[in-house]
Amino acid sequence: MKLKRPEVFVKEDLFYYQMPVRALDMNMGNHVSNDLYMVYITETISQFLMSHGYRLNNIQGQCLVFKNIVLSFKREIVYPDSINIMLSVSHVSKLQLTFYAEIKNDENIICALSQIDCAFINPQIRRPVKVPDGLQFINQAETG
Repeated sequence: MKLKRPEVFVKEDLFYYQMPVRALDMNMGNHVSNDLYMVYITETISQFLMSHGYRLNNIQGQCLVFKNIVLSFKREIVYPDSINIMLSVSHVSKLQLTFYAEIKNDENIICALSQIDCAFINPQIRRPVKVPDGLQFINQAETG
């Protein structure tokens, strides 16, 4: 599946997060291991939610879970770069919230694109529920 930047967003450039690449993140090919891109994106979503008083496991009493992830690699990331992740919301429906993320290197070159379809789970009944009402934080841009 080829991932492209959405033409329309619910909220573009919602949250910006920068983090250093650690020496531990490197693999035998001398670049960041592919699985860590998802770790970086998850951390960015987590930091975004925490900036609004929420956690992945408690957004108005519901848990945010990833139900579908598309990750498109464009360029390798190497140590000791920093990465810059821009998080946007590309879609919201009754049962789903979709994040779009761009990972860029120190030279502002896109290294990866990602689309993450999220659902909300009620922890007591362990079943999907509708997207919580009143997620006003989606309408506010932040930097972390």
